[in-house]
Order: sequence, then structure tokens, then C-alpha cells
Amino acid sequence: MVSFMNTLSKNISKLPFPYFVINNHLEILHSSIPNSPSIKSSSFADYLLIDEDEFTGFLKGEDAEVEMTIQLPHFHYESFYRLYKVEEDSLYHLYCIPLTKQEEHVQKLSKQINKQLYDFHQHMREQKNFFTKTIHLFRDVALSNDYSNNIGKLAAGIAHEIRNPLTTVKGFIQLIKPHLKEIKKERYADIALEEIDRANDIIFDFLNASKPKDDNWEHISINRLITDICTLFESESIMKNVMIQMDLCEPSPYVFFNEKQLKQVLVNIIKNAFEAIEECHEKKGNKYIHVTTSIKNSFFCIALKDNGCGISESGIKELFNPFYTTKGKGTGIGLSVCKKIMEDAGGNLYAESELNNGTIFYVEIPFKE
Repeated sequence: MVSFMNTLSKNISKLPFPYFVINNHLEILHSSIPNSPSIKSSSFADYLLIDEDEFTGFLKGEDAEVEMTIQLPHFHYESFYRLYKVEEDSLYHLYCIPLTKQEEHVQKLSKQINKQLYDFHQHMREQKNFFTKTIHLFRDVALSNDYSNNIGKLAAGIAHEIRNPLTTVKGFIQLIKPHLKEIKKERYADIALEEIDRANDIIFDFLNASKPKDDNWEHISINRLITDICTLFESESIMKNVMIQMDLCEPSPYVFFNEKQLKQVLVNIIKNAFEAIEECHEKKGNKYIHVTTSIKNSFFCIALKDNGCGISESGIKELFNPFYTTKGKGTGIGLSVCKKIMEDAGGNLYAESELNNGTIFYVEIPFKE
């Protein structure tokens, strides 16, 4: 090794470019720079204008070359070099090939651009975090204060397309009603016509004021209303093999409420129950929707239970937020409107669920004179 180093010292000064031999600690053992005896045994890190860890990574990495800026004592200025390394017996031979002026200019420009891009990236990342927080804040505000306006805009876009087919369906039902009367089934036509009128009323409410109106309140027979609604879903229950069970208070309680709005709430929940049951393709045994009524303190309570796919704990928390939906084709409007109807009337609407075991919706109606 000593002989090798002596031979090396005699020849390296003839090299037309800087050359170094360093060890694992970056100590300079030999150098081709003339008239610089003090450079020996000093650290190569002293001449690096990059992070020492970055340079150590180059030494230990697989790359054989790298371009970097170093400041060598012989030249007394910064310059870009393309460094080539050769590893031998825990030593590193570094060949520092100076870049041309053009290459050096490109390298400096590249470093400046990279730094500017990095700074810009950091700035954009900070801005993104700020805007994300701002968007969430505005979303929360929009959901609580402007949700009526959002629903109105959505309804305006679809109202025309919905009203036309409803008018056609209503006309055909009116044509077949006399035939249903002959077989004493005219009640089915009456319920269908009532539902079309209710759908048109809902569209009107969406277009003109998404907030449910307080007029047209009346005393309603709960048993009669629930029975009519279950009759409305009778054909669907047969086709989908879902039992609709009713366990109602007797005698029938009366509540003071807007019948169309209460019907809207119950129909929406039962419709969702059918869809939840249908999602459980593998469900075996009886499929059912169970409607029960009871009196709790100053509220009349309707519980609607299904044995469908259920809702996750996180889903329950979001369930009544406008535009939240777990259905691919859902709009996320129905339940949010239903909850607003109940709350505006002094009542309540909430749900309990167990994933894969079903859901219970509770509709609480206050007793009013």
C-alpha cells in the first residue's frame, strides 16, 4: 500500500484535472492539486458546497458519477465538476472533471430552477392545506345555512323532466279507474293518484321554497295513514318477496300534522328499506319491514325496522347531511329533507343500525292541539 501511494504521488500531479483519494471518513489522503500540502489529511467535506450526507450517499450508492459544485483551494472559486468514483480497499478515488462553461451555466440554471420548483412546491402544499381547510369550513357553513338553496337549484334542473311523465301516468290511471271500480279495486287508483299529486307538490316545494311549509295542518289518523302507505308498497313487496308487517296502536291515535309532509317522510324511509334489503343479495330467510307505533311522553313514535344491509357507524353520523348518499344513483336529498320536516314541526327523526343486520328509523311526532 505504501509503495502504491508513493508511485501514485509521483504521477497524479500530471493529471489535467483534480483527483483525490479519500477514506470512509472523507479524509483526503492524496490529491493532484499542486502546491497544496495542507490539503492532505483535511476533510473533503470542507470543499463541498452540498450537504455532507448527500455526498456520503453518493459514495455508498451505486451511481458511479454525479455532478456537483465544489470549491477547490487551487482555483479559489466555485465550479461545477462531474465526479467519478472508483472504490478500492475502503478507499475512494475521485476524478473531478470540470464542466465546460456552457455545461456549468446549464447546471447552475438547473439548480436554480430546481430550488425555485421546490420552493414553489412547498408554497403550493401550504396553500393546498389552507384551501382544504377553507373548503371544509365553507362546506360546513353551506350545509347548515345554504342547504335550502342547494336543494332548490338541484330541483329546478330535474323538475321539468319529472312533471311530464307524471302527468302522462296520471292520465292513464284516470282512464283505467272505472275498470278498477268494476272489480272493487278503485282504492288502488285513488292511492296512485294521491301519490302523483304528492310528487307534484314536492317538486313545487323544491322549486319555490325548499323549506317545508307550515300550512295545511290537520288532525291525521296515524293508523289510516300507515295502512295507506303500506298498501302503496303492496305490489313491490310481493315482487321482491318482502313482508310488510304492521303493529299499530288501537284505537288509532290522531296527530296534528301536515299529512303530505308526514307521508313524504314515511314513504322515503320505507323506500330506503326496500333498497337496503335488495342490496343484501345473499340474505337468507324472511325479508321484512316492520312498522310499529307507540306513545313516549309527549311524542307519538313510529318505528320502521328492516333487516337489510345496515349502515356503518360513520354512515349513521352522516346519514341526514344534505347530498350524503351510499347509493350509486342516490342524490342524498331525501333523508335530509325528511329530518328538516320533522324538526321544523317540533319532532325528531333518527336512526339506529347494525351493519349487515338492519336499521330502525324512529319518527317522533309531538302532540299538538
